[in-house]
Amino acid sequence: MSTHLTASLWPSNFDPDDTTLPVSATVVDRIDPATAGDLLHRHVTGQLSVAVEGLSGIQTEQGLWMIPLDCGVWIPPGQLHNAVLGTESRMFSCHIPPALTSVLPDRPVTIMLSNLAIELIRTLAARELPLARAKRIGAVLLDELSEARRLPINYAVMSHHPVLREIAQACTQPEYAAYSNTQWAQKVAMSEKTLSRLVFAETGMSFQNWRRRIRLLASLNALARGKSVEAVAFDAGYTTPSAFIAVFKKLFGETPGNFFKR
Repeated sequence: MSTHLTASLWPSNFDPDDTTLPVSATVVDRIDPATAGDLLHRHVTGQLSVAVEGLSGIQTEQGLWMIPLDCGVWIPPGQLHNAVLGTESRMFSCHIPPALTSVLPDRPVTIMLSNLAIELIRTLAARELPLARAKRIGAVLLDELSEARRLPINYAVMSHHPVLREIAQACTQPEYAAYSNTQWAQKVAMSEKTLSRLVFAETGMSFQNWRRRIRLLASLNALARGKSVEAVAFDAGYTTPSAFIAVFKKLFGETPGNFFKR
């Protein structure tokens, strides 16, 4: 799968600025190779971009942010942004009229989505529904989003550099989770020092901390769906659950158990 991100294309029959429904949604799986990936625009509606498959991100004036799978990035109405996709990637795009966005933040954030929220979005995006039913589903979805856990958008800094996109996509896989800086440098045919400098220049973080954040964000989805801390810890490259819990607490301010209890 390519790690090149390109501006996404709307389905021809979808209007992102339609304000007649509490939530309108569509599948976005097409890209426009002729359009710059950093071409920013804004909508009357607020936009929730939900990663479903592959590599996807949101560009704002502040940077490019990865969307963890089964999570969404919320962009308030009127905020400059652009959704970007890798090849063979797919996302849901949900749009909410300004009058109904008071339940959501007035700044871009990453939102952890429940199974119910994802299924509601899938239903809205899959087919045309009778207006009354679409309104009922949209109202339930808004209630789910108002209660969802939120993270600062910069927890998942994405780089424009293709090598770093390759690493970001691969490092969440169990077989690469425990790779050292040296092993990554060898894999992408760079010196360790050059790779570390590149990561810092692109993300403002050390190479190790950047990878750790991406892996921990990926682990949130597995934990939210009931996978044990032990299994998630090993998939993320930690030798013991206690080591994973300690790093999780340092990044998110609480243990996985307390994080999901709230």
